Amino acid sequence: DGETDALVVSTPPSPPGIQSATRVATEGTTRHTKEMDAVMTAYGRGGTLGGMCAAALVTLFVFLPASAGGKGFVLFSWHPALMAFSYLGLMGGGMLAYVAPPVQKKASRESHRALQILAAVVAALGLTAIVLNKLKMGKSVIPHTKHALVGAASLVGLVLQVFVGLSKYNETLRRGFSGFKFHGNAGRLTYALGAAAICLGLVAVFQSWLLWVSILVTVVTSILVMLVSVRVYPGGSAFGFRYVN
Repeated sequence: DGETDALVVSTPPSPPGIQSATRVATEGTTRHTKEMDAVMTAYGRGGTLGGMCAAALVTLFVFLPASAGGKGFVLFSWHPALMAFSYLGLMGGGMLAYVAPPVQKKASRESHRALQILAAVVAALGLTAIVLNKLKMGKSVIPHTKHALVGAASLVGLVLQVFVGLSKYNETLRRGFSGFKFHGNAGRLTYALGAAAICLGLVAVFQSWLLWVSILVTVVTSILVMLVSVRVYPGGSAFGFRYVN
């Protein structure tokens, strides 16, 4: 009659055993993802809190000797205190903002931006304190020690990162995505340089057990922050690490 019957291909239902296995696998993946999100969020908060505690400890160790010596809050003391809060506290917290679950990415982006801008402001105040102190004492403000050179490199990196970060942020708002894929690793390098500068500075300030306690806290905190920022966290064994994809 000239008409062609449509060929209907139906897919037979999966056997109950396969359906059950698929459901169990899906539930296991979901549970694993939630557990990993919870672990990473906990480590992110712990790293941020640890950074602030480390900054507070360094500040306490810097101001106590000056106060005990009857010098009060000398201008120089504000330099290590502000730098410690800038790098160990604020910048570290900004790096860990993206450790939160993916559904919170917009809020994480805003937290990252705010904390890193604030870190730059506090670092600028710390730099101002040491420059004013050197001028007051008639010393050169040109970096020449290991601490000053590494610190200057970290500050240059911080300034560049702020401009790149703001460009990345604006491009993301405008286009929904952005380039500057190097921004994250460059930020970690800047943070590492800042932590190294803090340690070098502590060597010049302390000559007692305060030196080793401060350096230990700074090193442990910075390593934890950098590991968690790339989604690697301690676990699995006493000295093991796991990577969370």
